[in-house]
Amino acid sequence: PPWWPYLVATYARNAPRFTLIAVHTAGRHAAGAGEAVDDSHVRYEHVPLEQLRRRFVAKLGAGEAQASAKLSSGKGLSDLKPFYGHVFDDLLRGCTHWGWVDWDILLGDLAAVVGEEALWASDAVTFAGATLGFAWAGQLTIFRNSAETRELYRVDDNHLALGFKSTGDGQSGWEERTFLRETLRKKKDLTIHFHMGAQMDYKAQWLTWVPFDHYWHEGRILRCSAPPYSKDGRPPLLLPNRSRWREQVEW
Repeated sequence: PPWWPYLVATYARNAPRFTLIAVHTAGRHAAGAGEAVDDSHVRYEHVPLEQLRRRFVAKLGAGEAQASAKLSSGKGLSDLKPFYGHVFDDLLRGCTHWGWVDWDILLGDLAAVVGEEALWASDAVTFAGATLGFAWAGQLTIFRNSAETRELYRVDDNHLALGFKSTGDGQSGWEERTFLRETLRKKKDLTIHFHMGAQMDYKAQWLTWVPFDHYWHEGRILRCSAPPYSKDGRPPLLLPNRSRWREQVEW
């Protein structure tokens, strides 16, 4: 996506304590003119689409047609997040924690925001958005790396049907509220830190504005999108103002 150089730049301030593992099915695109960025701190893992499909079939027992249909749906891929720890357990060797993060989130200093003590005091840390409420946050959720958390999806007996929904808009949304509800019911000893002091996605704009835009205002990044939506009264979009953003942002 066009904001990728900005995203990987924000992960630089979190390396090597936090590592972004980017699993991609196609080849990586070369950076455009003037957009070269040091992404040596990002761990890229190339998994061709057919191999990715076979992973979900072999690891989870999903049907071949079921997995193919799900991976062909764009919006519905977020339903697969609870499976990542198990499906990609080989990529997590040596990691103390694992989790998921939306690919349009530009992060600040995670250790300062989360508080490293919270990662060790709890089995999981999650960030609810302004309109998300009580749920596993799709924007950012971090688990201790253990067999229990990697297979936590099993708390919902219907996890395959929900996780691999491909009809309608292709999304069940179970990974947020439904998954949390079943976790609380069946894993009463699991400790979860609901971090309400940080909004990772600025979802409050959903109430009045088109979501998923990246706005820039005095060095602050709010949210992002590829289409350059415009509306009177909004802060300027990030991409058309990249030069001023680079001058003002502090690393």
